[in-house]
Amino acid sequence: MKPSSKLILSTLSLMISPVAFGQSLFEQCLIGVPKFEGDLVEGAIDELPVNINSDELVGHYPTDALFVGNVVLKQGNSTLKTDKLRLTQTVDVSERTATATGNVFYSDPIVQLKGESAHTNLLNRDTDVTKSYYDMVGKQGRGYAEKVEVRDNNRFAVMKNGTFTSCLQGDNSWSVSGTTVIHDKEEEVAKVYNAVVRLGPVPVFYSPYLEFPLGDRRRSGFLIPSYRYSSTNDFEVTIPYYWNIAPNYDATISPHYISARGLQLQNEFRYLNVTGKGLLQGDYLPNDELADRDRWLFYWQHSGVINKVWRLNADVTRVSDIKYFTDLDTAYGNSTSGYATQNLSAGYADESFDFSLSTTRFQLFSDSAPSAYVTEPRLNINYFKPDLGLLDFKIFSEFTQFKNENPRLANIQRTHIEPVLNFPISNSYASLDSEVRLYSTYYRREEDDRFNNSGNFERTYSRVLPQYKADARMVFERRYGTNERFIQTLEPRVQYLYTPFDDQSRIQNIDSALLQNDTIGLFRNRIYSGIDRIASSNMVTAGFTSRVYDDKADEKFNISLGQIYHFTPQRSEKNTQASAINRNNDDGSLTWAADSMFKIDDLWGLRGGLQYDTRLSSLALANAIVEYKKDRDRVLQGSYRYANGDYINATLDGFANNNPPQFLEGISQVGAVASWPLMDRVALVGRLYYDTKQNQPAEQFAGIQYNSCCWGVGVTYERKIIGFDQSSRYDEKVSLILKINGLGQGIDLGSQNMLEQGILPYRRGF
Repeated sequence: MKPSSKLILSTLSLMISPVAFGQSLFEQCLIGVPKFEGDLVEGAIDELPVNINSDELVGHYPTDALFVGNVVLKQGNSTLKTDKLRLTQTVDVSERTATATGNVFYSDPIVQLKGESAHTNLLNRDTDVTKSYYDMVGKQGRGYAEKVEVRDNNRFAVMKNGTFTSCLQGDNSWSVSGTTVIHDKEEEVAKVYNAVVRLGPVPVFYSPYLEFPLGDRRRSGFLIPSYRYSSTNDFEVTIPYYWNIAPNYDATISPHYISARGLQLQNEFRYLNVTGKGLLQGDYLPNDELADRDRWLFYWQHSGVINKVWRLNADVTRVSDIKYFTDLDTAYGNSTSGYATQNLSAGYADESFDFSLSTTRFQLFSDSAPSAYVTEPRLNINYFKPDLGLLDFKIFSEFTQFKNENPRLANIQRTHIEPVLNFPISNSYASLDSEVRLYSTYYRREEDDRFNNSGNFERTYSRVLPQYKADARMVFERRYGTNERFIQTLEPRVQYLYTPFDDQSRIQNIDSALLQNDTIGLFRNRIYSGIDRIASSNMVTAGFTSRVYDDKADEKFNISLGQIYHFTPQRSEKNTQASAINRNNDDGSLTWAADSMFKIDDLWGLRGGLQYDTRLSSLALANAIVEYKKDRDRVLQGSYRYANGDYINATLDGFANNNPPQFLEGISQVGAVASWPLMDRVALVGRLYYDTKQNQPAEQFAGIQYNSCCWGVGVTYERKIIGFDQSSRYDEKVSLILKINGLGQGIDLGSQNMLEQGILPYRRGF
């Protein structure tokens, strides 16, 4: 196959990778497509009998027979119909042929042919049909040929001076013609020699050789190109080439031309071997004309299990600069997280024991952010011993070396051992779990004395904190409604948690941040992630959940409500200005949370939740979603999300700098998503997220796509925030989608693909 020929063909959008079926359009596109009738016959072709029916028969036994009028010949899965048929064979039956003339019709499970005359070898089913119109069986594909040769037990259909299109009868939007066209059933591919591509009746391209798929089998070749116009990058075009290296290896190489920046090469490699499965992505843009520097991305994801117990994992993302994800589009990272992670780990795990050795680095996307600590290495060792008499025993341990590239910041060694004893009691409707836990942590700081930046932090520090928890749950249920078709549950839960206070201001906080207190989080045994901060606790958490199930065990409604009552203030430090949580001296009912879901029917649903913390003197978090979804193409969703600025600052432990990001002021955002077919073949998608606090849109997206049974075209528009100066900076992009349908597996309206685009893609609420 000549690469230049494939490149031009892909530019004309005559190659397409398979997409998911859209049932309504798919069913329409199969109307008029021939189907194989009856049961498949198995067996060697030369051993299958030949049956012939006709109006008249003139025979010269045993070598010649002439059938005239409404002739039907059947052998195995092949049928030949004609006005006149001559059957000849040798005396020893080493040769047996059939020659048909007049209104010839031939069919098998692969193809149907109509022509002037046909000649068939009845011993191997090799068939020649002249001046033939053909249709693929069970899939789109038809055309004309001066001569069609069916060979190799129906694997190949070789057409002389033939044409091919995936369009249905009466639609010739596109076609390919060639002096020789070969359909390969086994490889699911069409090969065209001296090919001429036509749009309608107009020839637009010539190539000595072309190749395109006829099924969903993985094949090397150019995939559908994409076109885009951006207010920042100007015109963009990507032409991906798929390389089917082996059954367990493949690659996609995508030249990506950006008129404002230059030519970027995007390379994706996927593998599956004894160590697991993984993906490598390497992108390179030499001498970006806007940034005046080379730009690159490296991404590696690996997950594997060896001999059922050894585990290898990698999640590595690294880019050339902090603006990479803002300036360049990629599916392997974004700028919203504020950093890229490089994590490698290896470990062992069985039923009662596991350990892992890992290293983690961060690449921060902020000029003003402090240097990040990396773990080089971290060793986790855990042991589990259930049913130790009436108790369950487990122990967690961690040994971590934190390093910082900034010599002014200390390197820290942390050793943590956490044994746990659990006493579970349960029956069919209730349970009581009593737990004793011991947090034992040792810190050692290694810093350069020249900088004297230790502050209040100790060079060595030990912390030992016991914790007691008792968690009681019950489940009640009742039937109600017509024929008692509904079941309602009531699930009360009460938990007591006690952890004594230890002033941890002398410990540098490396990996602890405030966790959300939703209705599940209220029952955690810690309010911080990580182990650098373990807050004191003397509190009771009480709550309940009620659910409603129908007679198909489908959950139709639930509501959860919970609160924490503090007997003493909860804190991990004293005399600190870092967090509003630690500055608060109140006790009583300080934290509340509620969540609810209501599936009104099979189409409509509601979901919402809120968290309130009196220590922040405000509602902390809230969200709500209402959604209508009839099918994959008909979706309506409205949403709202809120985060209080004080809560965000408390979560980040008082994070601030000279130019704090706007999200520290809080988030109040309304969203709307809509997907609806305008007609049977036109999909329309729109999405808007509006920041009511900043009085400006965060993202706007609109797309329209038309699909027929043999081609499709779509246009999308996206406008999103990419940064903040004196005011918000936006980037605008217009993308063009072109494709040929019917060559591979899928035909759909394109709604799902458009819904999944953008920085805030659609996510189903139920």
